[in-house]
Amino acid sequence: MRLRYLIPGILLLAPSTTYLGYLAAKEVAYFMYHESVSIPDCELVIPKLGLRERINTTSPDYGVYYEIMTPPPGKKGITVFYGHRTLFGSPFLHLDELKRGDKVIVYWFGSKYVYVVYDKVVVSPDYVIDPDASNKDELWLVTCTPLSTARERLIVKCVRVG
Repeated sequence: MRLRYLIPGILLLAPSTTYLGYLAAKEVAYFMYHESVSIPDCELVIPKLGLRERINTTSPDYGVYYEIMTPPPGKKGITVFYGHRTLFGSPFLHLDELKRGDKVIVYWFGSKYVYVVYDKVVVSPDYVIDPDASNKDELWLVTCTPLSTARERLIVKCVRVG
């Protein structure tokens, strides 16, 4: 390799290696602080996906994030949980595999709520969820789609059955 190409090549790689370092640091932070930011006795379980993940109110960067501006599980309205499909523990990596009728279980401060999937939709990132738009107890699981992009959002809609 000629020396005159080496420095421009390194300069081209510098931003991407810096970003990769940033992502690596965020991933390490997930594993270090995931447990400490989780809400005690609150878990999301999706048997079909083999998922059992603690819920937090800090950020999707620490696993499954409960949007506190929505009603808690067990109440009428739309409860929203967010999670990443890549990095940060990837709790929603296989969320797209859920089908109508699949069970989603939420353990919430000693109570167990069982939901079933009734729909999946893909929406734009600026889609606004109105938590009061339903008079049922619903749970919406939201993540980015397609995989490894933030171009759109996948919403898996569930309704409580038990």
